[in-house]
Amino acid sequence: MDLILSWAIILIVLHSALCKPEGDVITESSLKVGAPSLHGPPEPDLLLQRCYGRWGCFSIGEPFLSIYRPVNLFPLHPEVLDVKFFLKTRSNPDLFTRLRPESNESFTQQNLDPKQEVKFIVHGYLEHGHQKWIQDMIRELLTKDNFNVISVDWVFGAAPPYTQAAANARMVGVVLAEFVELLRDVYCIPLSSVHVIGHSLGAHVAGYAGQRLNKLGRITGLDPAEPYFQYTLEEVRLDPSDANFVDVIHTDGGSFITGGLGMIQDCGHVDFYPNGGKRQPGCNQNVVGAIEKEGDLLYGIRRFIGCNHIRAYEFFSESINSDCPFYGYVCDTYDNFSTGKCPWGCGPDDSMCAPMGLKAEKWKKFARDEPVIITSSTFAVLTVRKAERCTQPRRGLFVRLTGTKAQSPVLEAKKEYVQFFPGSTVEFLVSTTQMGRLLRLDLEWRSTASLLNPLTWRLFNVPQIHIRDVIVTHLETGERVVFCGRDEALIPHKIKTIFANQSCVRPPAPFMDEKKKKQDLDAMSSRHKPRFFSD
Repeated sequence: MDLILSWAIILIVLHSALCKPEGDVITESSLKVGAPSLHGPPEPDLLLQRCYGRWGCFSIGEPFLSIYRPVNLFPLHPEVLDVKFFLKTRSNPDLFTRLRPESNESFTQQNLDPKQEVKFIVHGYLEHGHQKWIQDMIRELLTKDNFNVISVDWVFGAAPPYTQAAANARMVGVVLAEFVELLRDVYCIPLSSVHVIGHSLGAHVAGYAGQRLNKLGRITGLDPAEPYFQYTLEEVRLDPSDANFVDVIHTDGGSFITGGLGMIQDCGHVDFYPNGGKRQPGCNQNVVGAIEKEGDLLYGIRRFIGCNHIRAYEFFSESINSDCPFYGYVCDTYDNFSTGKCPWGCGPDDSMCAPMGLKAEKWKKFARDEPVIITSSTFAVLTVRKAERCTQPRRGLFVRLTGTKAQSPVLEAKKEYVQFFPGSTVEFLVSTTQMGRLLRLDLEWRSTASLLNPLTWRLFNVPQIHIRDVIVTHLETGERVVFCGRDEALIPHKIKTIFANQSCVRPPAPFMDEKKKKQDLDAMSSRHKPRFFSD
C-alpha cells in the first residue's frame, strides 16, 4: 500500500511540474470575466463527456472514437494549456509582443491595425510559438505586406504523449476561435480577413477554430498530421467546411509505419502534392549531413527525422515573395501526371492549375465542396514521335533543354526503361526552371545491354532509334515548340542536339488534339475529386 501511495504522489508531482507554465503566472485577475476557476466546484462529467465552462463540452465518443482513433483523451483545461498570442507587425518586426485577451491596452500598445489582414501561425507537436521557421515565415509575410501576424503558442499542449496533444488540439482550436471572436466583436476585424496557417497538428487546430466560428476566411494546412486524423470524419480533422477557402500542402504522406507523418488524404478545397506528396528532394541526407545543414544538433536530428514533414512550411515561406510561382496541375493520379498523360496545362479558364502557397487564393473562385488535388512546379511535356525504323526498342531517355534565360540540368525523362516501337509516340514529363524561349534540346539514350546478360548483346549491328520530332509543351502557358529529328539515327550513349526550327511542320501532338483535349478536360472536371500532381 505504501508503495502505491508513493507512486501516486510522484505522478501528481510530475504532472504538476509538466503542466504549470513558466514565466507568466495565471491569477484570478488575469482571467476574463466568467472564467471558471480550477479551484472551484468541478463541472459535472459524464463518462464520455466533460464540460469546461464557457469553452463548452467535449466528447470522446463518436465521431472521435473510431478505428483510426482508438484511444481518446479529454483535452487539458485552458488555464493549464495557457495558450499565448504573440504579435509582429512592420512597426515592430524584431520583437514578439504578447497580446492578452483580458487587456485591451495590450492590443493598442502593440500597434494591431484593424484595417489590415490578420494571419495566425499555429505550430505542431513538440514545438513552440517562437520556432525559427515561424520567425522566418513572419519575416517573409511582413516583407510581402503590412499584415498583423500572430503566432499561437500552445507549447504545454503540444508536449508528449501524442494522444494527449491530439486531444489538446481541440481545446486550443476553441481558445483560438474565442480570440478571433474578440478581434471581430471589439476591433471590427471581419472573419473574412482572418487567415490561419497551421503545420502538422496546428493544421487541425485551425480546423477546430474554423468549425467553432462557422468558417474563417482562409485556412492553410501545412502537411496536416496523419496519426489520429487520417480517414476520420470531417468533424475530427481539417476539412473544406472550416473556412471559405482551405488550401493544403502535402509533403510527407507516406504510411506512418514507414515514417510518414502527414496526411495523404485530401482535406481542402485545393490540395497540393509536390513531388507526389511523399518524398521530397534533399531529404535523403544522413543524420550528420542534416546536423551540418542546420548547424545545430537538436534541429539537425529534427530535420533528419522529419525532413519531408517540414518541407511544407519551407515551401510556403518560399512562395510568399517568390517571383516564380509554384504552379500545380490537375491530374487523376501521380503516375499519369509523371508520364505526361495530363498535358492540358491550365485549361481554357485557368481552373486546371493553381499557384501553391500564399498565392493559392487566386484559385478561390473555382473552389467547390469537393477537394481538388494539385501538384506544383514548372513542367514541360515531351512528346517523342519515332520514325518507322527502330532497331533497339528498350531504352532510357535523358534530356537537357536550353532557352534564352537558362539551361536545365540533364533530366531523366522517365525513371524506368520504356518499350519503344516503330511509329509509336511516347510522352514524358520533366520539371524545369523558367527557360525563356526554347532554343535547343539535347537527347541521350542509354542502353540496357549488360556484359552479364548475353541476351542484350548486339554483335552485328549498332542499336539505334530514328526520331521524327520532339514536341515540348509548357504546361503553364500551353506554348508548344517542335524540334525536328528528321528521322536521323540516335545511338546509345551519344548526345544528339536538335534545334528549334520554325519552318518545321507542326503536327498536332496526340494529347493536344482539340476535340480529345476538350473531352479529357470535361471528364476530369466532372470527376468527384480531380487531382493535381508535380515532380
